Amino acid sequence: MRSARAILAVGLIAAAASLEAANVYTVERPEATYGITNPVLRTSAYVLYPDTATWEIALPNGRYWVTTTCGDVAYVTGPHQVVIEGQVAIDNKVTAINQFEVDWNRQIDLTDGALTVVVGGAAGYHAQAQRRTAINSIVITSVEPSSQTFAPVDIDFCKDPLLGGVGPAAGFEGDYGYIYGDRGNGFTYGWTSDLSSRMLDKPGTSAQENRTIIKTVAGNTETWEMSVPNGMYFVSLAVGDETGNNPAHRVTVEDNLFIPNENLSAMEYYTISNEIVYVYDGKLTVKIGGGTEGATSSSTCLCWIKVVNERPAAWDFPLRINFQPGYSKPLRGYKIENGALYTGGITGRGWGMMDEVRLTKECASINPLEEKNLQQVFNTFIATNPSETKAWQLDNLTPNGNYYVYLAVGDPRYYNTHRVAVEGTAVINDVATTASVPYYLVNGHLANVGGDGVLNVAIGGNPNTSPPTGNTCFDYIVVDKGDTPFVPWPQEGGKYVIRVNFQPSGVSPEPGYAVDDGSPFCPVRKCGWSPAVFTRYRDVTHNKLVDSFAVTRPGETNVWDVAVPANRAYTVFASAGHTLPGYNYHQRVAVESPSNYIINGTDTDNPITGSCTVSAGSTSDGFIRLYVGGDTDPAFGYTDLQYVVITEQ
Repeated sequence: MRSARAILAVGLIAAAASLEAANVYTVERPEATYGITNPVLRTSAYVLYPDTATWEIALPNGRYWVTTTCGDVAYVTGPHQVVIEGQVAIDNKVTAINQFEVDWNRQIDLTDGALTVVVGGAAGYHAQAQRRTAINSIVITSVEPSSQTFAPVDIDFCKDPLLGGVGPAAGFEGDYGYIYGDRGNGFTYGWTSDLSSRMLDKPGTSAQENRTIIKTVAGNTETWEMSVPNGMYFVSLAVGDETGNNPAHRVTVEDNLFIPNENLSAMEYYTISNEIVYVYDGKLTVKIGGGTEGATSSSTCLCWIKVVNERPAAWDFPLRINFQPGYSKPLRGYKIENGALYTGGITGRGWGMMDEVRLTKECASINPLEEKNLQQVFNTFIATNPSETKAWQLDNLTPNGNYYVYLAVGDPRYYNTHRVAVEGTAVINDVATTASVPYYLVNGHLANVGGDGVLNVAIGGNPNTSPPTGNTCFDYIVVDKGDTPFVPWPQEGGKYVIRVNFQPSGVSPEPGYAVDDGSPFCPVRKCGWSPAVFTRYRDVTHNKLVDSFAVTRPGETNVWDVAVPANRAYTVFASAGHTLPGYNYHQRVAVESPSNYIINGTDTDNPITGSCTVSAGSTSDGFIRLYVGGDTDPAFGYTDLQYVVITEQ
């Protein structure tokens, strides 16, 4: 079998005269900046418009199948054009940030002993794009793709029954930690080194697939691969440990960081569901481990993985989609919209821009002290130009079904005037955002999607060219089922009273209290964290209000935002502490300003409480913010926020 694989990072020759004349460059985007570890995607050779360049590789004559990839992790790029042996493989395509155009398995019959690829020369133009063809890789094989098939598979990481293990859970294939190879079950998968000694069966009451795990050595990163045909896949997996605490689980799939330093206690599991990945090299690659808690390395415990090549028949609701560059940190509970074009069908992602690729942005606050604490759901967005209206859609909804839609617009750096319509109804009509009110939220708009089961959103259209300019900055969209309407905060005696207990989602809520599990802001819950935190429940006093808490790490200040009815005054009361004897941490909680502490001291096995008044002027933006943590002591710098009560005055 003859087979070849070439990565086009070097080796281009000028089509006309010389390399220098053709404006051909090679580039490598820094891993630390963009969070992409795969060098194939971080590197490219690019040809500036209007030049073309030719690349060749000597091969025996015969039939080959060629897959070509173009794109850039850092920029909107294109239009790209690639011609292989006279066949147009990629024709005038623009790619979003960290999005790649792929021409899969093009059949080439080679007769002259050299495969010839012409790169560049696309005549199109995109105002937001770097005008170049950026080619990442070419994969050449003599194995006919139609001979390769894939069946969905669920794999349980567990101890080999021949070594005394319980084996895989029902419905799962087993992975026993052995080196990559044919497993004799129709699949080829495994690890780059023998990890059979790291497979553990844990006692407990959780589902068996959660209690069987592979646990990495703290500080080590391990790689698991499975042979699959090139293409798009939907991956679900879980991490956690039935009997132990691990402060920083970390998992990447095809170099997408899906679980970044997730802190979990015993019997607590974190699951990602149907995340989209693309395989270009015939192997699905999963890397686990390498997470850190401050300066301390942590183990990662991988329970199971599920891989399918068709998207699920229905969405999980509420469906949360954040508009952000593809390299921005993924948000717990949110899908990513990076401005790419819509793709449908059973292998499409099911949402996207309808007319052209759009630039997604990540901005910084004007105030440097606030920069890292902005909620990412508001800090990243897609922007339209004045007078410009762009269409976005989401499919796979129930025909003629009713859905509640939540969305937000705003850029905290600039004054803008925004327009958004959902299914033809204006939900934001020339609303201006300013420095004091940087965002505008729509909560629970009821929309009927019509007979096609598609939700249509029109973004932009205001013509203003002077401040507040007609740029619509679209931050996020959340879609929920039509039988779950938006529920505002409760009132008592005509005044709003907001009670929130911080606890893991699996713990039953305290009567009268909403639950916050440490996740990013969600408009359905009306509150959330930046960055996300972990939550704990210790049944010490049998009082969930103080036995459960959200935890910030030493040296980190996390913010918690709660949406409140605007332009009203409130009293904010908070309780922080750890009820286990001896856990005497330096608790810090401030309100509306990083220095306006209501709690700043060491708990002595009893909670510390504090309160303050927030004026009506401070809530003009519809939010109250708490700054939690910040003490730098590596042993005692944790803050354990137990609950908050906010009462309208």
